[in-house]
Amino acid sequence: MRTKLLIIALCLSAFFLFVIFGAISSLPADIAVSHMSLPKSVKITGATGTVQNGFAERVRSGAFSVSNVSWSSGGLIDLLRGRAHISVDDPKLISASADLTAAPNLLVLEHLTGTGTVDRIVKYIGLAKMPVKFTGNVDLKFPYVAFQNGKCDRVAGRIMLSELTGKVQGQVFDLGAGEFKFECRKGNIEAKVLISSEMYTINGNFTVTSKGATLFRGSLTPNQELEPELRMGLSLFGKENKDGSYSFTVRDHF
Repeated sequence: MRTKLLIIALCLSAFFLFVIFGAISSLPADIAVSHMSLPKSVKITGATGTVQNGFAERVRSGAFSVSNVSWSSGGLIDLLRGRAHISVDDPKLISASADLTAAPNLLVLEHLTGTGTVDRIVKYIGLAKMPVKFTGNVDLKFPYVAFQNGKCDRVAGRIMLSELTGKVQGQVFDLGAGEFKFECRKGNIEAKVLISSEMYTINGNFTVTSKGATLFRGSLTPNQELEPELRMGLSLFGKENKDGSYSFTVRDHF
């Protein structure tokens, strides 16, 4: 008798869990978003679809925002834990995907990968005022990114640049390849920057604050192969240092 009662109880529990999951997963995304316990810095607008499979016109976290964001969740446990797989197809920025975990004061992205173009990224991160107008390809690989209370808590990853070209005073030059290697420091996102080719090397540090302010401090060192037309434009970076490099600083805001 007890065995039968136990079996009935288990069946009823499974049935109710199925009904609850069905109700939660089919809940309209716009209604769910308005009641979700997201970090205060995260804002979602234009949500459609359902909690389990949805789409948002724009997602903003502090000073950062992307458009055309879709998500899918594997099941009830993922929904309860705030987990989902997200994809971004922002025509003005980048195409990317990642595994997301969200809590009231924590936002974590894992296995973040993406592609884009240099000109879009440069404009987005606030470096459009640089004297060189860059073009090229961008590849993102971030195993782990975490924001605590809207500030950078932990990050492991890099952005790689390829097929770089630069336009200076109307002339277009092949600029090689580059890399941004990221870390968190005092709540800010920081990156060591290296861009190099046969003609020059750029070394620097790039910082993004939680409020969206950007700062790049670096130096450009010309090599022997630097073309005369480009060498003439080095004065745009400032005065030449004793070691032959040119230091420059670029400040901007998202």
